[in-house]
Amino acid sequence: MRSFLFIFIVFIVTEYSFAENSTCNQSKQAIGLACLHCTSPEAKEQSIQIAEILRDSCRKNIAISVLMDNSFGTDYKNIENIIKVSTSKGAKLKLYLYYGNGPWQRKANPPSTLGFGTNIKPKQFRTEILSNSILQNEFKNNLLASKDLLILNTNAGGSNFIIPMLEDNLDKESASYLEKLVKDILVISDNLNYSIGRNPCPACYPGNDDSVNSGTFLDQHINSATNIILTKDGLVTNDGLDFYFPWEKPENRLSLKNIKKLITNSHRRNNTFILWRATSQGITNTKKMLSPENREYPIFNNAEVSELKEILSEN
Repeated sequence: MRSFLFIFIVFIVTEYSFAENSTCNQSKQAIGLACLHCTSPEAKEQSIQIAEILRDSCRKNIAISVLMDNSFGTDYKNIENIIKVSTSKGAKLKLYLYYGNGPWQRKANPPSTLGFGTNIKPKQFRTEILSNSILQNEFKNNLLASKDLLILNTNAGGSNFIIPMLEDNLDKESASYLEKLVKDILVISDNLNYSIGRNPCPACYPGNDDSVNSGTFLDQHINSATNIILTKDGLVTNDGLDFYFPWEKPENRLSLKNIKKLITNSHRRNNTFILWRATSQGITNTKKMLSPENREYPIFNNAEVSELKEILSEN
């Protein structure tokens, strides 16, 4: 009994000292790691490592982003573990969830057609989502399937952010309708909070627009180291524009110095920044995308972990 009390007291003190420790980054702006693929059963080991990196980064506010539309699978246990592990030392997690996969919807031959709406052309999707009950119910079911994760993160002191589609192919009417479906299905309560965002991609497909409704935050994906940060109180990520570690060749990727500047500029406008890495998502050849089940999701080596922790803790 005495031994049990000692362990319990040590745990409480450790968590409390993290929150009060001036040597840890107390910034209100979060930095995180992209985990878009982490509902894949094959990504279990990597998803735990990402959670551990976030947990051990000595940062109060952390973040992850995940695709919840079945593009990579429905192993929600991975996401549950990420929430539990990453917040186990007292950090607060900002959980960004996407429920549609715009880039794959635009492809003639997507890596998988299991994701929500990926087997429907963008122009057709914009019309059908307004009246097709089967399509609407699929979206609603994906929301309901993730409700327990939203509650878990809320109860852990975190914040949830729902984005109907990654790099979307929507116009104002279809974007507004998807936001309405979110509000209809997920009722905000004491143990379930969330905000709604939009990640428009206006130049990606004819008819796409970049309107953002009042009360909806903007998710901006940068495509250059010199991008102007447009969004405020939203999300910024380098998703689609890879970075390289100091010992790697640039190969048209961002340096960590560029990444740190982007994070600083993002935080000046009170945005979360999420760091994306192509190889983490199993992308080794951008010209030929493998199907999710045929990808490898490598874990970071010790040197890479050290660099990531430095980025997370310093900015």
